[in-house]
Amino acid sequence: MMLAKRGWNVTVAERHAQVSYADPDRSYVYAIDGRGRVFTDAYGLTPKLAEAGVDTKAVEVNRVFPNGKVVNARQVIKDEARIVYWLPRMNFVRLLEYRVKEQDMAPYITLLTNTEASEIERLPTNSSSSSSAAQQVQVTLRNTVTGNTQRFVPKLLLGCDGMNSLVRQSMQHWAAADSSSSSRFSMAEYPSLSTDLRFKVLQLPPNPAMKDGTVLRNPSFCLLAGQKSKSIGGPPLRLGLLPIKDESVGRTANLITLPDHPVWGVSDAAKLYKVFEEAFPQADWRALVPEPVMAKFAASQGGQFPAPQHSRGMALLVAPESPPGPAAAAPDAAAVKGTGVLLLGDAAHCFPPDLGQGVNSALEDVCVLQRELDAAGDDLAQALPAFEQQRQPDSEALAKLVQTGYPLQYNQYPLLRAVWSARFIAHMLVHKLLPFAISPPLFLMIQDPSRRYSRVLAATEHSKRVLAGLAVLLVGAVAVLLQKLLPKLLKVFAAGSA
Repeated sequence: MMLAKRGWNVTVAERHAQVSYADPDRSYVYAIDGRGRVFTDAYGLTPKLAEAGVDTKAVEVNRVFPNGKVVNARQVIKDEARIVYWLPRMNFVRLLEYRVKEQDMAPYITLLTNTEASEIERLPTNSSSSSSAAQQVQVTLRNTVTGNTQRFVPKLLLGCDGMNSLVRQSMQHWAAADSSSSSRFSMAEYPSLSTDLRFKVLQLPPNPAMKDGTVLRNPSFCLLAGQKSKSIGGPPLRLGLLPIKDESVGRTANLITLPDHPVWGVSDAAKLYKVFEEAFPQADWRALVPEPVMAKFAASQGGQFPAPQHSRGMALLVAPESPPGPAAAAPDAAAVKGTGVLLLGDAAHCFPPDLGQGVNSALEDVCVLQRELDAAGDDLAQALPAFEQQRQPDSEALAKLVQTGYPLQYNQYPLLRAVWSARFIAHMLVHKLLPFAISPPLFLMIQDPSRRYSRVLAATEHSKRVLAGLAVLLVGAVAVLLQKLLPKLLKVFAAGSA
């Protein structure tokens, strides 16, 4: 959309049959926060986003326990900057499709579905085969249905192909060939307590009802707290239901566990019905979930959360000037100088969904790219290095922030979660008492588009040091107090004993 609005001709290679494809094993529900709304504001999509999504100005939160107890709460957020809109991924993509058609950008966009890149090469512009003479990129696209291939020599190749990006792997190979080092575009990974958690998604009917008649309305957050299943053992299970606005469509329940939980060994519907009846007695599972749906859910191996990670490089300038020949003379790109390759979204940075920043950081990538293209007058030789200089520190900072942001929300380690919650409450209290000395908790800062991720990381690290210092002072004060009081207490105890 952004490039088409500039008058560029854009070819999009989409692996699925349609861009709004919804994977039933994932069924992502996006949370578009203040960062993402910078993009939707720029393209006039925010009103449509408000119509299609559930906003968090005032939203229901329901918890249903195995004994049937229901705890209802209402989450109210008055700060407009912290409002989040929840909607399924396919609904958000349809909003983008709507804007493309409404603003007559469609003539500039060629969408190739069932298509993936099979090969990406650098081509020299002369007879030399050395990599230093390479000034063009050739992309071979293959239709996964027909097997037919097409070749493109673009001025700008955008790698938006996810964590296992072929574009990034190609850039890594070229960097190694140029400098005998493959580290520039390798992924830097960071440990997290949510890394490797396994998940899969159960399809439920609209507004599912519990045995006691409690209705889990689609626009509400819901948690089905579970208990241990006698059949398989293991820690108690939980099902989380994220809100969607349309109450006429089915909703999804997310099962997220440690990778070795026994539930992953259950692969048939009959046994899984029994496990769910034991773990979640508050629901009638045979009435809620038809047998074919449960069978598909049981057979699914789901997915696994990646480690927080980022590419050590995001942009590669293949040629500072446009190469001669027909490819460079395309009317749509007459003003574009240079040839380059750029990583965006999960290809550049990916992580578990703990902070809801996957889609928001990707949309922010686009906004930063637009700003740098504007500043450079569409000169890729200037725009791509400037983009990387701006975005690389934030990409690294975001991966580090996800490490400690909210990795224990899945209750995989209940004791550690209790410690984390106590620390969060203490952080909030100290911030209210000393707002000049300590920043708000990370979870509250990260949705603010005025704060770069690198600034959020710096503020978070500073707050950690302040809190640690306060903790040391508190322990010291208690020790001094005990040292003074202990002799008196011992005398009182001795007198009492006498």
